[in-house]
Amino acid sequence: MNKCACGCGNDVYGTWKHGHWTRSIDQRGKKNANWKGGRTKHSKGYMLIANGKGLELEHRAICEQVLGRSLPAKAKIHHWDGLKSENRNGNLVICEDTAYHGLLHRRQRALAACGNADWRKCPYCQQWDPPSAMWIGGKNHQFARHRSCTNQYKRALRIRKQSKET
Repeated sequence: MNKCACGCGNDVYGTWKHGHWTRSIDQRGKKNANWKGGRTKHSKGYMLIANGKGLELEHRAICEQVLGRSLPAKAKIHHWDGLKSENRNGNLVICEDTAYHGLLHRRQRALAACGNADWRKCPYCQQWDPPSAMWIGGKNHQFARHRSCTNQYKRALRIRKQSKET
């Protein structure tokens, strides 16, 4: 049996007692063999920084510092260049909610694919067209389809359904 690496004296089977690795970063700092200057990378690609209580997402801390107050509960942070670890001030956009964050991603995909951020992609034919040429529906206008593609898809479904019944 080993002792916990944070120095608490607890017996452990591995190296750390559950949750003590964050305590070690905060308390021992540079004395810790795993010290990386108070920053570490999250499994999803975001950077974490050590504060007095544990680890927090670096991009949220930067936005709160710039705003001078804490972020609203539903706020999302958009990384403009798509790199989750790039937390420069000019790369972060504070979004009011998930829907607006999704809109930014959709517009970036359209701009990269066809050169026009307003155009939408039909899920059936995979073609990009202006919204005026498509049927737009759903909550928050998340669906965009060509009417002809939709009709063709529904026709094929009816045919498949009829063939299964007979």
